[in-house]
Amino acid sequence: MLCVNCSSELGEAGKWRHRDDEDRLSNLPEPILYHILSFLDTKSAVRTSKLSRVWNRLWKHVSVLDLRQDCFGDDPYPFEKFVDKVLSVRYPVKLHKLTYVQNFAPWSEDHTRMFAKVIKYAFSHDAQHLVFDTGSRCQLFDRAYRFSSLFHSYPTHNQFVTRSKTSNSTFNLKTLELRCVALDSGFLLCSRLPMLTTLKVTSCLLLGTDSYTNEPKDCLDLFSNFGGLVNLAISDCYFLADPRVRPFLRVRVSGLQLLSLELEGMEKIRIEIFAPKLRFFSVRQDVNDSQGFSELSLPSLDRAEIELNHIHRKEAYVHHDQYLNALFQGLHNAKSLKLGYSTVEV
Repeated sequence: MLCVNCSSELGEAGKWRHRDDEDRLSNLPEPILYHILSFLDTKSAVRTSKLSRVWNRLWKHVSVLDLRQDCFGDDPYPFEKFVDKVLSVRYPVKLHKLTYVQNFAPWSEDHTRMFAKVIKYAFSHDAQHLVFDTGSRCQLFDRAYRFSSLFHSYPTHNQFVTRSKTSNSTFNLKTLELRCVALDSGFLLCSRLPMLTTLKVTSCLLLGTDSYTNEPKDCLDLFSNFGGLVNLAISDCYFLADPRVRPFLRVRVSGLQLLSLELEGMEKIRIEIFAPKLRFFSVRQDVNDSQGFSELSLPSLDRAEIELNHIHRKEAYVHHDQYLNALFQGLHNAKSLKLGYSTVEV
């Protein structure tokens, strides 16, 4: 229960007596009430407006929006209607964090418009942390939402967004988690997120094409323009390249400030890593789905964790050994190395 209608007073015998004529919780300072509401998903926060007149408007000031379709069941329509209403009536205060998680739904133009509206709302209200999940992994190769489209069309006249000398807006986002979206060069080479320190990309489609010419790229350079990136995690992503360039796309991960890098499910690609300050490196991979590492430059590495799986075939063992040889050559500076059981299995 959020609303507690009780208070205490000292009785004749020095004992505390409780009375029910005061709402002590509602009498707390508003910043504390905002903080309490920030721990609730937005649907629950909105429902507190029914408690009393004091609570009627409080949720509109909360700096955290947690929008999840699972609070509404499988039908996306009530959820999208709710999101649209919340974004239209919320007071124009800065966002600390916005979370948007939609369950799987058949693709439609309405969904795309809603995605764009949520993303633009986050940036226009100076969100510091953003979690964005379209929930449509199986549609990645068909009609995936291109997250990068925001950076080509986003307006610069905004009360919370700072102006750069080139008249392109820069955003103050610090952490970003993306799931089930498409990322092309418009985002991968974006320079509008100078404050971003943590990026997690899961089940996304990373396109090895130039976003303007749609020409295939020989090597996909991941997030090299994110100069302040400290923590990077890439999991179960797809790297789409034109097979006329090479059978498997070559991917380069480079970061001068990168301290932590986690890779999982990096399929059908050859990986290069240049991270002079990296302290922690983790790899979880099916060896048969990867082309391995062509170059690893990790001079400051402290700790590495390796978990490799392979199919029990003769040729799989050969590839397994080749993969490990190339990997270990790049990990020679590591002070601590943890190997999963399947990695060292004979």
